[in-house]
Amino acid sequence: MAKTDGGESGIGHHIFRPGGDVSAQSIFGEMESDPYLRNDIVIVEEYIDSPNHLSPSLEVYVPPRGEGEPRITYLSNQLFLGLSDFYGLLIDREQTRSQWYPALAESGLLIARRLQEMGYAGHFDLDTVVDDSDRVYLLELNSRRTAGTHVHEFACHYFGPNYLDVLYPMAGQRRGVIFAVTSILAANEFGCIIVAESTGEALALHQQLRGRIQNSPR
Repeated sequence: MAKTDGGESGIGHHIFRPGGDVSAQSIFGEMESDPYLRNDIVIVEEYIDSPNHLSPSLEVYVPPRGEGEPRITYLSNQLFLGLSDFYGLLIDREQTRSQWYPALAESGLLIARRLQEMGYAGHFDLDTVVDDSDRVYLLELNSRRTAGTHVHEFACHYFGPNYLDVLYPMAGQRRGVIFAVTSILAANEFGCIIVAESTGEALALHQQLRGRIQNSPR
């Protein structure tokens, strides 16, 4: 895969698969036709196929040196429409019981301790992909608060630190939609937190919400 250093959400990404035309002439021809690749650094990476669509993100908090050990704040699975159009993340306790999680957690805390030794303090996350053999591949490190930090902190504040073990009642149902970002309503968009008893129910509720939005008058 070739991509622009300044791209995001699939912008400037080109995937060249075995069996196709992977000659140097064909590759350079396709890249030269993309305006996003003309005036930026081009990065070439191995494309990791993930049939299970697993893209875990592990967030860790690093205290200042001498003020405690780094700790994992939350684990999520990043959700995408199509190839790389990010549209949210999923936090549930099932992910921490997976075969790939111990290796990711151990690696995240190891990186956190090294960063702490270098003087770093604050949040960071590791974006990864898990293949069909449960092998974890590191994509990038974001040295900041991340997409799900506000979801995690909301749940801790509203439900308590053990929020993964509790259920949310709404109108007699143990599920619901909590509107979290309304500043973009003028653009017919909003952000929300979906709470449900299971991963499948949360995703089904999300699809139901999307259907209602798409079929409603603007």
